[in-house]
Amino acid sequence: KEGSCLSQGVLNRARGSMGKVTFTATVEFDSQSEIELATELIKAIQAATANFQSSVRGGGAVGGTQRAAAATTTQPVAPKWGKPFVASTDEDMKMLVDGLASVENHQQIVACLHLTFDKLGDQGFQRFFDCVTDLVLNPDPNIRPASVSPYLQVVKLLNDKWYQQMRKAVTPKLLKLLTQKREVDVDRKEVLHISEVFAVLVQIELVAMAGAATTISMLLQKPDNRAAAVTMLGKTIQKCVKQLLALPPDDLRKLRVNFELVTEPCFEYDSNYIRNALGWKDRLNPNPAPAAQAAPAPQK
Repeated sequence: KEGSCLSQGVLNRARGSMGKVTFTATVEFDSQSEIELATELIKAIQAATANFQSSVRGGGAVGGTQRAAAATTTQPVAPKWGKPFVASTDEDMKMLVDGLASVENHQQIVACLHLTFDKLGDQGFQRFFDCVTDLVLNPDPNIRPASVSPYLQVVKLLNDKWYQQMRKAVTPKLLKLLTQKREVDVDRKEVLHISEVFAVLVQIELVAMAGAATTISMLLQKPDNRAAAVTMLGKTIQKCVKQLLALPPDDLRKLRVNFELVTEPCFEYDSNYIRNALGWKDRLNPNPAPAAQAAPAPQK
């Protein structure tokens, strides 16, 4: 199909720019414009993530210290499944993923995941990735959990190899959903759960905040993507406003300039919430008045 071929082209370009990366799933886009936008976003996220990764290797919060702290502060619980086991079937993996709803199960589940990844390699990781993303990104609210956070927070406990693998694999999955063209006044339920997944990934720093801000800025510029962008920004503020406000002033300025494009009445509630949370109560003046000039000297 045209969509399959075009999407594979995007992923191939992403693969070449990121080095040793393998996307085993094909993501189909519906139009050439979506592919072009997704390609831009992949480049932006990769650029931000590359800088972010170096800080992680240097002892950043997420690379080691924070995940190690999470591992040591979680209280042990009585074994639910006995000894750690290899999730060799989809049914086994579904049982593990379903157990993520309770945070107290995370340590035990992570032991099973690491054993599975060590034994089955990329095949085991792919089974986990497909199972958890198909759940948290499921459009059916009767299948999707009310809160996606615990299903994604577990990623912090994965060792660095699989943490980075999760980071690389989740990007095209999200971009497929975020770049879909939608009416400006689309039912927000269509993008709410996607935006929450995005915000949680930013919160656990699987998506670097700088890349998240750039992604939101680019989507805000396009009316067909504005509903998703506004919802993403609102959810990101809910989950990690301190991280957002810690961005360099120039990055925040760019985000605010693009947010000023949001003038549709359907976004009034969102705009008020975002402006209050970020201290953007007054609109930027796109055409500031020129500096006052001195009055000419009276003629003699």
